Amino acid sequence: MPATVNEVDAPKEERSPESSDFSNEEDDYPPADQDVNPPPQATQARSRTRPLRNFPSMVEDHPCLDFLRQNDPLPISLGDNGAVTASEASRRLLNGFRRFKSTYYEEHRDMFSNLAVKGQSPKVMVISCCDSRVDPGIMFDTRPGDLFILRNVANLVPPYNPAETAGYHGTSAALEFAIKYLHVEDIVVMGHHMCGGVKAMISDDPSVGRKTGDFIGEWMTLAYEAKNRSIAKLGPKADPAELQLECEHQTVMVSIDHLLSFPWIADKVRAQTLRLHGWWFDFATADLQWYDQCAGVFKSVV
Repeated sequence: MPATVNEVDAPKEERSPESSDFSNEEDDYPPADQDVNPPPQATQARSRTRPLRNFPSMVEDHPCLDFLRQNDPLPISLGDNGAVTASEASRRLLNGFRRFKSTYYEEHRDMFSNLAVKGQSPKVMVISCCDSRVDPGIMFDTRPGDLFILRNVANLVPPYNPAETAGYHGTSAALEFAIKYLHVEDIVVMGHHMCGGVKAMISDDPSVGRKTGDFIGEWMTLAYEAKNRSIAKLGPKADPAELQLECEHQTVMVSIDHLLSFPWIADKVRAQTLRLHGWWFDFATADLQWYDQCAGVFKSVV
């Protein structure tokens, strides 16, 4: 969204960064060695919002952004009123990065150097939901370079269809890269408890034109087979919580079915050089379940 700059038509005088409106010492962001989470009273005492001045429209040209990024240690955002702000969330992220750099990075500097020199060679690809409560790297206690992770709404895999030109193939491209170039040996499709995408799918009814949002509802049509299987198993008047759980399980299985529609995945599965896994995670209880193909049910790992 373009920022509104009231003085865009005002005559512009030559200024150096030292004499700009952003060099007000009282309003500058803290230096790199200073905690960027000041006490609440300090935050109230001084504004962290500074107006943009004497810059052209933000729609097509952004000459101010490079200047701001070079002179501000914090991420910036542009508001409707032409203000440059740094949110409390971005401050927490920056503090977290500083802790990471001073501790984990320093303790594993050789590992990061090797990743830069030798490249990545993960053996496992994880397809998980983009839900912020589910983090595969933390769950499986892995290091950078261990997992090739693809995250999207409801951990879905579309069927193989390279001829389709109407949309972009982000998920399919990630699969192709993982299989053909990284040569992963395992693909884990991991669903989870309380999946919002699955909830939207259950409530949607395309037959009457009811879909969630501009994109979510259409995306979830990829898993409608999971909804149909669940209703067939539990009945049309199933308990909502039971239907949600069954749909989450079935969505994992639909994605695995779709994985097998990719010829270069099916070939590797037949050659036993690639294994497919269906997992489901309850983040509230730390219950990890895996699909037992012989029994046809999900079972807890422990």
